[in-house]
Amino acid sequence: MTKASNIARTLATGGVSAAAAQEASNILTNPSQATISQGPVQVDYTPAAMRLITAQDRKYRFGNLDWEDNAAYRSSKRPQKVPEVEARLADPTAHPLANSQPITVAQPTNDDQVLGDTYIEVRTQRRNTFAVHTVRLKPGINTGTHARFNPSTGSIDSVPIRWNIGQARFLRGLVTETPDATELSISLENLRRVRVRLPDSNGVAQYQTILCWTEGSPSATP
Repeated sequence: MTKASNIARTLATGGVSAAAAQEASNILTNPSQATISQGPVQVDYTPAAMRLITAQDRKYRFGNLDWEDNAAYRSSKRPQKVPEVEARLADPTAHPLANSQPITVAQPTNDDQVLGDTYIEVRTQRRNTFAVHTVRLKPGINTGTHARFNPSTGSIDSVPIRWNIGQARFLRGLVTETPDATELSISLENLRRVRVRLPDSNGVAQYQTILCWTEGSPSATP
C-alpha cells in the first residue's frame, strides 16, 4: 500500500469525499508538481555584481559612486568653517525682536506699556521703529553720597550726612567714608588738665589732677 493511498483513506474516514481525498493525497505526495501563484511577480534587475557592494568594491571598483572630478563638487565636500558670530548678532544696533512676529511696525512712542510710579521714572524713546522704555529710579537732589526717599517730591535724593551739635565748643562730630562703611564719631573738645584740692585728711592737704572744661576764673564761692 502506498503513502498516497494511506492519506486518501485517512481523509475519507474523516468525511472527505473520495475524489477530494485522492486529489489531496496526490498533491501532498508529489512535491515536484508545478506551483501556480496568483499574486504579483517582482523581478530585481540589479546586476549581480552590484547587489551587495562591500567596502573594498566601493573603494576600488565603484569609486565614481560619490565622486565627481570637478572643482565645484570637491569644494562643496570640504568642511565649512563655522562663523564666530551669528548673522543675527552681526549688527549691534539691530533690535533683538526685529524679525519676530507679531509686531506693530507703527507702534507709537506714547503708548503706556510701561508705567512709572513713586520714585520710579520711565522714559520712552523710538529706536529702529520700536518703542524702547528705559526704567530707572527717579533722581532728585544730588549733593552727597547717601540716598534718602523724599515723599514731597517722589524722588530719591543723594545728600551728605552732617552733625548738628549745639555745644560745638565742647563736642565735635566727624563723618568718615570708608570702603566698608560710613563711620560717625564724636570727640570731646577743649578739655583742660586741672589740679584741684580735696578735703584735708588728718591735717594733710589732699590734691587730685582731673580733666574738665573750665570757664571764667577761680572763685572762693560757688
